[in-house]
Amino acid sequence: MSLKKIYYCHPLVFDFKSGVTSQVIRDSVHLARRGCEVFLFGTYSDEAAFDAIRNYIGDASVRLMVKKGADKRWRGWFFILFMIRMMLDFTPGKTIIARQYGKISQLLLLRPFLRKPFIILELHENAFPHLMPPKHGRSAMEIKNICRKVIERADGLSLTNHSQEVVLKAEFKKLPPYVVFPNGVEWKRFSKARPGQPDKGEFVVTYTGQFTGWKNIELLFKALALLDERFTLRIAGGKGDEASRKLIEDLTARHGLEGRVDYRGFVAPESLVPEVIDGSSVLALPLGDNMESRWFTSPMKLFEYMATGIPVVAVDMPSVRLITGGDAVYLSENEPGSFAGAIMSAVTSPDREERVERMNAIGRRYTYEKRAAAIDAFLAGLRQDSVHTTDPF
Repeated sequence: MSLKKIYYCHPLVFDFKSGVTSQVIRDSVHLARRGCEVFLFGTYSDEAAFDAIRNYIGDASVRLMVKKGADKRWRGWFFILFMIRMMLDFTPGKTIIARQYGKISQLLLLRPFLRKPFIILELHENAFPHLMPPKHGRSAMEIKNICRKVIERADGLSLTNHSQEVVLKAEFKKLPPYVVFPNGVEWKRFSKARPGQPDKGEFVVTYTGQFTGWKNIELLFKALALLDERFTLRIAGGKGDEASRKLIEDLTARHGLEGRVDYRGFVAPESLVPEVIDGSSVLALPLGDNMESRWFTSPMKLFEYMATGIPVVAVDMPSVRLITGGDAVYLSENEPGSFAGAIMSAVTSPDREERVERMNAIGRRYTYEKRAAAIDAFLAGLRQDSVHTTDPF
């Protein structure tokens, strides 16, 4: 039986430091295990980082069109070469996935030359740009009309959070088939994480992830400053470069937390549990007061955290609550005092073990294996003119 072919039409930087790359590579390998052949393109600049990508892929049917070099101009040329590769593929029922409205518009225009593939728009933090500050001199209504035309012509939509679905249904009336695919987690790896011992009287609050502005990691420092010195902050993330280190040093000094912040730099995914997460008292997920955090993101770290045996504190946004409900992770207002109070509850409340059990039960629904199965089923349904569906989990 021939492989089901999927072209992921977004330039990648082949390095696990990129959250986008990390998610796409893992998705692709798990889809390959279900009989799909996945095509990716992009660049890399670090040989060791690229080797880690190739080692993870192994012999899975994930095909890379790649060039060494950080020059972004190559990505434009690679997109053209990628388009040619798709045009030369006569496989019926192949799928093209893109995550930008501009790319989808180009693909829809070229659909006849691409052998009439299924074209899927995948929604992420830039899901609804008309709700963000206007760009390039266009009004919000102009941007919304562009998005509407793309959405109505796409063969399907892939949403990465239930909160996106709320906005989608409120903003647009005529919708193609869509499904909600929240981010995946490597359950076996993260479920090995073990909490610190609270009877020692020392509490480690841990954050792993990027330092993008809308993620609001300063909330961690503001909250820690309100807690006593039994509480320390452990961070692994950013790009592991000098700019990331300088940001953490500046935040530490600004909030008077010298000696209470342990920055580990970037830690490779396979080492994250034993080197960073193990021994934590609380796993923290800050978010900012912005549209990306509130409605559009699908926090990869939330799913990883929920696979562990460690209490989780997160800002109470629809992007979180619509995954977790209200009684699994400890939810906080987007305010330092509330976040500090939630951290204190996570280490002292008598129901923390029950909350962790509920959290784990939710997290098991979002493994990469289940995510790949849901994606595969959705695409098969499109090929068979399936009816509209929602979250398969």
